[in-house]
Amino acid sequence: MGNLGGKTIGGRGKLHF
Repeated sequence: MGNLGGKTIGGRGKLHF
């Protein structure tokens, strides 16, 4: 429920929770 500049489940560039 927020975007964090880290690692994502797909490996993009933003963390999708």
